[in-house]
Amino acid sequence: MKNVMADSGNGRLERGMRDENKVEKVNASESVYGFVAWLTCRTKPITLSSKDDCSEIARLVKDWCDTNELPGVREERYPGNIIHPVEHD
Repeated sequence: MKNVMADSGNGRLERGMRDENKVEKVNASESVYGFVAWLTCRTKPITLSSKDDCSEIARLVKDWCDTNELPGVREERYPGNIIHPVEHD
C-alpha cells in the first residue's frame, strides 16, 4: 500500500492509500489531465504566467511525479523533445 492523493468522490482529492497490486500506472496523457484536475481541486490558489515565479509550480510538478512514481526528466532529451502548442486567446 502506498500513501497517495485520491478522489474522495466529492470532487476533491484527499490523501489516501493505493493498493499497488490493483492500480495501473498512469500514462502520459492521464498524468497531464490528472495533474490539472489536482490543481483545480486545491484550496490554495496558484498563479501561472511568464511574469510569475515558477518555483511553486515546479514543486507541485515534483510532488505529482514523485507521488505517481513517474520517471525523472531525461536531461539529454528534455526540453528538445517537447512541442509547445500555440497559445490561444
